[in-house]
Amino acid sequence: DGDDLKALVDGLAKNEVLDHTHLLTGYIGTVSFLHEVVRLLDMLPCSCRYICDPVLGDNGKLYTSEALVDVYRSKVLPRVAMLTPNQFEAELLTRCTIGSVKEAAAACDALHELGPPTVVLTTLDTPDATCGGKSIAMMLSERNGAKWLLQLPHIEGGPFTGTGDLTAAMLLAWTHKHPYELPAALEKVGAVLQNVLRETISVGRGRTMGGKVIPPELRIIDCKSIIEEPP
Repeated sequence: DGDDLKALVDGLAKNEVLDHTHLLTGYIGTVSFLHEVVRLLDMLPCSCRYICDPVLGDNGKLYTSEALVDVYRSKVLPRVAMLTPNQFEAELLTRCTIGSVKEAAAACDALHELGPPTVVLTTLDTPDATCGGKSIAMMLSERNGAKWLLQLPHIEGGPFTGTGDLTAAMLLAWTHKHPYELPAALEKVGAVLQNVLRETISVGRGRTMGGKVIPPELRIIDCKSIIEEPP
């Protein structure tokens, strides 16, 4: 909870090691923890780049308390350098429905108004974005700038777990490496994801145990060279 993070951050501050260049957050389960993230941002250097993956839910289902949505909107998003929601999370944060590429672009603009200068919709499941389900799609948007749609082949063998975490981490890494070529960075992220998933299903696919689907573990270690230098 928030007290645990506060104790950790206070210890880092006492030892004068809060000099980080980047902060990446993912799943956060309580409002108190999220408030402590905001406090942490106040203690980090102004130059620290905050990449926020607002893990709230997916496919129309919340994973966390709905109370977190308002805290993200009012306290967190104004501090974010890059926001990486999936489609459902973008809908929650903007209070709108995304049913087309055009509506996704409008949602990105609404998110920019809340603070983040860069937004990446890490999933976009509209029929016009996915070619009727044949592809997966992501959208990159820069405030007052262009928008890019990345379409990649749909890979069978899932469901997969951990792809959102991998996507956010790769977006941090590749946008840091290519800060002025964000579309190229997004292509690198897509290449990493595709190759990790292909390597994963080459070893084994999801299996069913007791009526429950168990996703295969992503082969992150086996894909070290691909992550470092995607094809």
